[in-house]
Amino acid sequence: MGHLPASSLPLQPLALRRGVVLDGLTGNVCIMNPLQRVSRFSHGFGALQDARAVYGETEIEVDGHRPGGSRWWVMGTHFELPFQQLFQLGVSHIDQHEQDEDKRSQCYSVMLKSFKDIVNRLFGDPESAFFAGIQADPQRYIISSSDLVPHIKHLRQSGTKVVVVSNSMPFFVRIVLKAAFADSCDSLFDLVVARSLKPSFFAQAPAPALPFLHPESQAQLHLSSCGLSLVSGGNDIELLEFMNSKDLSSGSRPSLFVGDSVTHDVISPSCTGRWQAAAIVEELLGLEAQPRCHPLVATPIGFPSM
Repeated sequence: MGHLPASSLPLQPLALRRGVVLDGLTGNVCIMNPLQRVSRFSHGFGALQDARAVYGETEIEVDGHRPGGSRWWVMGTHFELPFQQLFQLGVSHIDQHEQDEDKRSQCYSVMLKSFKDIVNRLFGDPESAFFAGIQADPQRYIISSSDLVPHIKHLRQSGTKVVVVSNSMPFFVRIVLKAAFADSCDSLFDLVVARSLKPSFFAQAPAPALPFLHPESQAQLHLSSCGLSLVSGGNDIELLEFMNSKDLSSGSRPSLFVGDSVTHDVISPSCTGRWQAAAIVEELLGLEAQPRCHPLVATPIGFPSM
């Protein structure tokens, strides 16, 4: 949000807690707090309700690249928003045509699994039409970021390590970086991490830290000795050691994680206590000029308001 006048935009912490989760057991659309608990929920398109009586201290499972296990689906990207609305429509349809509570719950679960399978097919299969279209004409879908090259080079010249951490597969990360930064991409970053499995990338005890892997062979490796510019998987603890390995006598330098997902790029790294975090939400730029619309509290279409 660096283009907006900071003095006129006081931080609204609630705006950073809008993590939407679909519950395949109950047909509810839930709001997740930083402790991975349900704070409020609505059933289908119904009104928001307080979650304590229904969910109590139930923890939302977050596992790997597809957060949410078999019951939950964390809405982590804009690609998934249409499925939230389809889920709400499906819940309404099921409620109208199925009276048995157990059968309704089964229908919710089957529907949610089907939606997950569709998303994994579209965005997880290198042979899908989605990736084929981007590979054929990257510039049609990926905006050039060549204007950032001087700024990134300045950071590196000043001794700051610049690392890309993405949940996308290695081949797709290469396509995006090439289209965004042209020939500069190979020398622009100290390290590129693909298929990072955020939010699990940010290690939290007692769960074990995930290892870094070779992007092709999937063999485990150590960042300090692998000599690769692109790796897969991993965890933020080893990444921080890599980023601060040059001058241990002066202590660790503060590390900033910048992203566009509130759940994966702001809440998850912040909860570890090891990172400062910032969100870039380009869709909100310009809203400050519209009457009665505050950029930091505007509610995206499809999200329940707090």
